[in-house]
Amino acid sequence: MRSKILTKRDRYMAALRCEEPDRVPIVVRGVNPMFGEAGLPPSRHPSFAPLIEATAEKTEWAYRWHPPEENLLSSHPEATVTVTRRPCDQEGFDEEVKTFETPQGPLETVNWVSREGKPGMTKNYLIETLEDVDRFLSIPYEFKPLDASNFFELRERMGQNGVLMASIGLDPIGHVTHWLGLETLALWTLVEREAIFRLLDEFYRRAALLIKSFLSAQVGPVFATLGMEQATPPWLSAKDFQAYVTEYDQRLWAPILEEGGVVHVHCHGNLRDVIPDFIGMGAGCLHPVEAPPMGDIELHQAKEMLAGKVCIEGNMQLDDIYSKDEEFIRESVRLAMRDAAGAGGFVLCPTASPIPPVLEEKVLHNYLTFIEAGLDYGGYT
Repeated sequence: MRSKILTKRDRYMAALRCEEPDRVPIVVRGVNPMFGEAGLPPSRHPSFAPLIEATAEKTEWAYRWHPPEENLLSSHPEATVTVTRRPCDQEGFDEEVKTFETPQGPLETVNWVSREGKPGMTKNYLIETLEDVDRFLSIPYEFKPLDASNFFELRERMGQNGVLMASIGLDPIGHVTHWLGLETLALWTLVEREAIFRLLDEFYRRAALLIKSFLSAQVGPVFATLGMEQATPPWLSAKDFQAYVTEYDQRLWAPILEEGGVVHVHCHGNLRDVIPDFIGMGAGCLHPVEAPPMGDIELHQAKEMLAGKVCIEGNMQLDDIYSKDEEFIRESVRLAMRDAAGAGGFVLCPTASPIPPVLEEKVLHNYLTFIEAGLDYGGYT
């Protein structure tokens, strides 16, 4: 017998809490009906309009509220940053130079920034030497009091259409890698581990202040985070993942879990060897849980490990939506439901947000097929 029909919000929350709602929730990552935009970076191009309309009407909404100062660098009035642009030899790009004044001398990061809205690239990271670590940690830090009024305004605006998540932003290893870069992270894992732990300790301290402020302001109950994919195998070992991620995020999320909150985790890559860590940390939902070749675990295997403990949100590959045909999309959704929907704790979702600023007709058709297939195959009886 089918359960009573739930609101979109209640349906999504039931799945996040590993319960079985009336049907599998469908989330179209990166599509935001509240603001009529989609993609990364957000686009209002007319080609997205039919997808935004279908998402608004037929799926559960998911939106992440980002507080100010999310990079957790510093909000201290003496922590000055200057930004300049200069030409570079990459066609269509400029070099954006950010200079951070510190008590121990300036730090500089250089990024290639597109003039056409294309993804950029970091040329020089802020931290490249052990001396840079000292300079970075000498920057005065002052936690800026949180104004959560916009969170409650957005939650009211969303109503029962879905779940508004409070974004913790990057976890400590995500922040470290953001300023250090993956190459230096991997090298220092072998020869300068103490420097990594110094940075992790500081970013943990700052993130803990943010979470404390969240809970004091009564935002939630769902909190979104990402960044730990920087430390998954094979880039780093499962043992390093435990040292750099598990040991910090488990403590960081504990106050959220004590208040009955849910931590929604976005983590690409190989998860097979670190799924036990996510369970131990108290993750409430794991996205996107990718099958080979993008990940290293089949969906039915992940379900066996996570059932009743962590909700799975996934795992329709974005590239398949862009490159495959309607029959492939429908069959992929059917198989995902077969492998992960049982007993609840599953949300159907693409692995990433749409990226090109214009949505081609074929891609739009596949997105709409994805939604309709989710409705066709996702019922619980």
